[in-house]
Amino acid sequence: MKLYPSISALTAVAILLTSPTPAGGTPSEAAADSIPGWPLKVGTSIWTRYEMRENYDKLGVSRGRFREGDFAVYRARLNLQTAPIDLGAGQVVTLHFSPQADGFWGNQPSTISNPNLGVYEAFVRLNNDLLTLDVGHFAMNYGDALVIGDLRWHQTARSFDGARIRLTPSDKPIWFDLFFTQLNDGLGGPDGDTLAGDVFFTGLYGSIGRLLGEKTTLEPYLLMQIWSPQEDGGVVVARPAVQATVGVRALQKYGMIDLRFEGGVQFGKRQVAGGAQNPDVLAFQIDAEIGFLLAKGFRLSLEGLFASGDDPETTDKIEGYDELFPTTHKFLGLADVIGIRTNVGSGVLHLVYSGLPSWVFKLDQHIFFRPETADQQEAFAGAETDINIVYKIGRGMTLRTLYAFFVPGSDHFFVGDTVSAADAVVHYLEVQYTFAF
Repeated sequence: MKLYPSISALTAVAILLTSPTPAGGTPSEAAADSIPGWPLKVGTSIWTRYEMRENYDKLGVSRGRFREGDFAVYRARLNLQTAPIDLGAGQVVTLHFSPQADGFWGNQPSTISNPNLGVYEAFVRLNNDLLTLDVGHFAMNYGDALVIGDLRWHQTARSFDGARIRLTPSDKPIWFDLFFTQLNDGLGGPDGDTLAGDVFFTGLYGSIGRLLGEKTTLEPYLLMQIWSPQEDGGVVVARPAVQATVGVRALQKYGMIDLRFEGGVQFGKRQVAGGAQNPDVLAFQIDAEIGFLLAKGFRLSLEGLFASGDDPETTDKIEGYDELFPTTHKFLGLADVIGIRTNVGSGVLHLVYSGLPSWVFKLDQHIFFRPETADQQEAFAGAETDINIVYKIGRGMTLRTLYAFFVPGSDHFFVGDTVSAADAVVHYLEVQYTFAF
């Protein structure tokens, strides 16, 4: 299916859908609201999105969720929270439960099939004056979602199994989160050893910027991935490993100027398959942005990012940054050609205009390069332009249209004598309707 004829048709549909109606703000994920007389707070997030990709196959980047062609996805989530249950002595308990149906249009085996129903969150929360404790299945989203994000753009999104404690000293405008989650259960492994094959993700994330000023954000963190050993019939399948990530996120505002920085260093050992010795890790990433509020509703910003790549000449070490669990889609181009945050550098120009009632216009221009390349390979990886238009229909409804195109660097994606640059430009289009309250 060709992209260009479809743009005209979808534009016409968008115009019909965006007939003037009362405007209203719409959060990306709505919080639950109380209903008088009910013991529950109820909220919802429902959206459906049409996506089209062209020339992904030619560049060899068509994979999994980002495959060539067109399809439509959807998600319908219900957010439920019980009224507080007073345990006495300042202790309060609430129960949180968020079932959701999600998937692709037309994937059911017959017209009478129902979509799969899953659970996005299901946890118990204990509150008192000092701490908040969550136990169960919950989402995590910290800072700009550069290291830990809930992946809310995805139809399934991301959540974790474990426990999380937030400490909030009552006399200080700061907080600290300590969490422990399990990513994989080896079920004791083939030899039945306790914890064999299990993978854990734990960390400490804090916010202390308010101690420095009202317009200051400072969030240090220490995150750890823990891989348990595993044997099969006495043969080592995987060796134990621990990888640590130490980083900090900082924001500062000076009148019409705002600054953002986030950087992190990784060290320790990263587990490799096949029982081989786990290599030492020394990797890093930085992401910085300076923004200017040029007029009411008009912001311009410049961003630069760098994530180290693995040096092919040092086989006993890993220098490639492990992006952990971010919302990558947010930073490295909405066409999702570049992929994960490792062995990549980028310069980005961001333009946002929200000065008109109900409308938001966004333009992002990316330039990508690869720090580690093969012999005689150019560092330039490509350039991407993303154009986003958001219309706030009102009463929790929005309509968003995105068009992106990626111009590849020939050394990274194709042989120039085989495919011309003009024929290898990637095109991506999406139209999304959202209702949330």
